[in-house]
Amino acid sequence: RVWLEAKQNANSIEITVNDEGTGIAPEHQNKLFEPFFTTKDPGKGTGLGLPLVYNIIEENYGSINIVSPANKNQNNGTQVVITLPVTLQD
Repeated sequence: RVWLEAKQNANSIEITVNDEGTGIAPEHQNKLFEPFFTTKDPGKGTGLGLPLVYNIIEENYGSINIVSPANKNQNNGTQVVITLPVTLQD
């Protein structure tokens, strides 16, 4: 299962995605945004997806945070929180 929540604060929009998967291994968590890091077999992934997402969010003055395991009681799941600034238009 995957849950998506979005809420607007005074100066930002926060998008939260939660899942009930197996989570991300602790030894991989510090490498998630490194280009070419992948846990997939050769030829199955380039390791560029999350670094690209990270760069797009940072270029727009936002942030991304990944928490895993998201459910500490069951020791599973991952939570991704993306925060982007609100741009007010006249």
